[in-house]
Amino acid sequence: MNIINISEKVTKDVISAYAKELIDSIYEGNVNALDIAVRVKFMEDVITSIKERLRDSVIEECSKYQKGEDIVHYNGEFAIKEAGVKYDYTNCNDPELNQLVAEIERLTELRKEREKFLRSIKSSITTCDESTGELITLFTPIKSSTTTYAIKWKD
Repeated sequence: MNIINISEKVTKDVISAYAKELIDSIYEGNVNALDIAVRVKFMEDVITSIKERLRDSVIEECSKYQKGEDIVHYNGEFAIKEAGVKYDYTNCNDPELNQLVAEIERLTELRKEREKFLRSIKSSITTCDESTGELITLFTPIKSSTTTYAIKWKD
């Protein structure tokens, strides 16, 4: 198996230049876009597969350095840090928080129902705002999307 060989100092400029070279090669007709896309998907899947298992090994390797010592490898600067701090409020026994959470959940459900209704109307409709008595016109929501592609591996 080939391991990616990093033979030069990695910088944001080097990464950007490499990406630009790949994209330019597609636009110039030197490389098929599908070839690059499937290789990118392959690397994404490899990265996803190893990233979690790699974490412990990297932390162990970094722990061999003195606290405060710079850890730089191929211009990649490593730092051990705490990330993704989360708080669990379920054991706080705070009635005010519990009431707020329940109200948010209730309002979220009401919003989802209203959004579903608005998606169901086919053209503008006039209705009466019951709280003010004012006549209002409801319009269908604006729908947008992005055309993209998906790659899945055939077994």
